[in-house]
Amino acid sequence: MERRDFLHHLLRTAAGAAAAGLALPLYAAGAASAVEADVEVLLAVPQNLDARARSNGTIEVTWEPVPEALAYALQRRAPEDDGWRTIATTYALDGMAEARGPYVDRDVVVGVRCRYRVRAISPIARSDWSNTNASIALAATDATS
Repeated sequence: MERRDFLHHLLRTAAGAAAAGLALPLYAAGAASAVEADVEVLLAVPQNLDARARSNGTIEVTWEPVPEALAYALQRRAPEDDGWRTIATTYALDGMAEARGPYVDRDVVVGVRCRYRVRAISPIARSDWSNTNASIALAATDATS
């Protein structure tokens, strides 16, 4: 399923809920949409976030999947950043698949320590942010994992 189809599915789900008289939040890419909600439902927080330097100079970020999550928003914070930046949103490939990591961060600078956090997203809810974890990108010849 392409991202456009996934977003269309989210909007259809929210529209169906509204037609049934339910006011539900709709979240995309980790932020509240323009649709305001009367009720906010939280998903479980993703657990066991881990960020590890890989031998090719990238950082692999993993976490435990959350039931009912159709997407995850992943954020990174580097020392020079003013705040957290959303670097990726992962989506389920079809209605039966779980959205999950790992996510490989290729946009890293060797020797710079970056922190990561993740939140789960569904058509009607989002989780709080996970624990944070940090890793330093190593040059391809320096990495041992």
